[in-house]
Amino acid sequence: MDGTDSNVYRPVGYYSPPPAHTDAPALAASLSQQIPYPAQPGEEVTLVIKTVNVGDEPAKDIIWYLDVKEPFELKDTDGETLPELRCGETTDTEYYLTVDPDARSGEYILDLNITYSGDFDSDRHYLTTKSKFEIRVRVMGHPDIVLLDADIPKADPKSEFDAKFSIKNVGTGPAKNVKVYFENQTNILPKMSIYYIDMIAPGETKLIESGFFVDTTTPSQYLLPITIRYEDEVHEAQPEQSYSILAPVSSGNTLFVYLDSQDELTPGMVGDITIGVA
Repeated sequence: MDGTDSNVYRPVGYYSPPPAHTDAPALAASLSQQIPYPAQPGEEVTLVIKTVNVGDEPAKDIIWYLDVKEPFELKDTDGETLPELRCGETTDTEYYLTVDPDARSGEYILDLNITYSGDFDSDRHYLTTKSKFEIRVRVMGHPDIVLLDADIPKADPKSEFDAKFSIKNVGTGPAKNVKVYFENQTNILPKMSIYYIDMIAPGETKLIESGFFVDTTTPSQYLLPITIRYEDEVHEAQPEQSYSILAPVSSGNTLFVYLDSQDELTPGMVGDITIGVA
């Protein structure tokens, strides 16, 4: 990659070494530039293909055909042509593609077919041949982590409970270094404040289980704040996601027994003790 522009892909060594000697035309081609690099879902990308005649005879009536498949669409469907490419000469052909908005991160292979004619041997002076080359296009999507579901049971005052949370990557790129934060509150305290996931692929769902303490005697619905932080595949921080989930605390069938009053008790004497139940 050229250090002057990180958005342009320029490979080193764009064609195979020429044969030792051949009395025929021989074309070699590969990707010279991809702009931008990597390509982004929903945007345009330009491919510059460099072709060189590494043979010893001119190549004539050259036709390039790029077999474009999903997730790409070719903006200009007309094929590239050239009357002649002499031995040792090079030429560039450009292709303008659009990337599907739902394209996921990855390296995609497109087939480039080149048809050309020329003098190939002394017995058959003029022939037409076709060569196929692989063109690799890099796409980098964007992760998007969302909270799908929260399964929080009703809890009793001064008790513990386990909750389950489902998070999903609905984006087009992998999410890395995913951290789910359960914030400490006055009434609901997490046993573990951070849950870590190394990576979530596009379309993948992860289940998180975590325990909590109920530090209150008052039945109510308490907010449980959740924050999700993560990075994309090149470790750039993405916008954090914040949620507030209701955690219900109900008295249920729990009885609180307490000492209401008692008489002064002395050895050998009988007294009254009043027990309160709530």
